[in-house]
Amino acid sequence: MSKTKEWDKSSFLSELEREQGSDVVSIFLQFYEWSRSRSSISWQGSTKRVRRFATFWPWIMHEGDSYYPPVCFRVDGKVEVPFRYMNESEKPPFKEKGRRRKLQDRLNRIPNIKIESNAYENDRPTFSLFTLGDNRVLTMLCEVFDWYIDEIIAPSMFPDEVTSPQEYFEGATKQVSVNRYERNSAAREKCISHYGTICQVCGFDFEVRYGELGEGYIHVHHSKPLSKIGEKYRVDPIRDLCPVCPNCHAMLHRRRPPFTVDEIREMMKKQER
Repeated sequence: MSKTKEWDKSSFLSELEREQGSDVVSIFLQFYEWSRSRSSISWQGSTKRVRRFATFWPWIMHEGDSYYPPVCFRVDGKVEVPFRYMNESEKPPFKEKGRRRKLQDRLNRIPNIKIESNAYENDRPTFSLFTLGDNRVLTMLCEVFDWYIDEIIAPSMFPDEVTSPQEYFEGATKQVSVNRYERNSAAREKCISHYGTICQVCGFDFEVRYGELGEGYIHVHHSKPLSKIGEKYRVDPIRDLCPVCPNCHAMLHRRRPPFTVDEIREMMKKQER
């Protein structure tokens, strides 16, 4: 049996090219480049498997924990759906049957991908990495990751917190057991890229106060409550979104409709006089 080893990006790509050729490497790199726009995705190679099944994982990081991703990539040219887990100490969001079904349904909407209903009981289902050579398929897989991050891993604490000149679509009511709204991770990241992670109401900086633990932590407030949006509209991440600390975010929502950022700032100024 081949010895296991840890796979970094270069060793994974080298083995993938040796096994499957340069075309499949180019296809994988398209997804890899997209993933770099998502700060919550952190790549790590497998330390558990023999060479021919070695994997490269786009782990999802949230509040210090690592979560299994919707898919991982193997050197044999397969994309694997990790319904079964080697390391149960990690966070397995799809161990629960209802969540597995949601992921299965999402993946099965993608052309040329078919995950069988009994896949969890039998093995980890796979599909060909060559499938992602179709740009439509690649885009839909990226959308699965955004859905996974926004709605499975990091649901918002507040009804209008956006988790996830360019414009982004926000809103788009979906009828499920209750109405919910699509979140746009790209909008959140664009907002934070512009303003930083300092609260725009009180000036609190989590990194200054808590050091490395607080680095990058902040809520994002949406100036128009998502509960008032019943159709798609264009959200500008700079004009419509604002980074705020959880305390100020809670105060913004002490009234319906919420207070504005300027109103809460004025209240704080009055208290300081």
